[in-house]
Amino acid sequence: MRAAPFPGTFPGSIATEPDLSRLTALADFILLVHVIQVSQEARIRYLVHGEEVEFSRLVAVAEIDRVLKGASPGSRIEVEFLQSDAPTSLLRLDPGEDGILFLNRRGERYVPVNYVTAKVSPSAADRIQAGRRE
Repeated sequence: MRAAPFPGTFPGSIATEPDLSRLTALADFILLVHVIQVSQEARIRYLVHGEEVEFSRLVAVAEIDRVLKGASPGSRIEVEFLQSDAPTSLLRLDPGEDGILFLNRRGERYVPVNYVTAKVSPSAADRIQAGRRE
């Protein structure tokens, strides 16, 4: 069975600056969360530049502290994301951290709208809210 193409653009090892207005437009939900736990769910292969690359599909359980966009999905959510064994700028979620996530719903879970830039510092909350009012 041939691997599916990587979802989105595969990142290099240097993170790019998030475009908050673009992320806001793409996201159904923007949530300020506190990550409680992260677990590996599976190993999965995607095509990257014509080669099969293996990734870990991880699931983070996060408490919602504040909803910046979208209807409140409850007090906790599960966020599915990918990590590579090689150094990349893929988004990471770690237990104990706080962050603002730009997400879309996929079944019972949520996924980042961009696998690199869809997590920003909680200090960006006011800028995001101001940008949504403009």
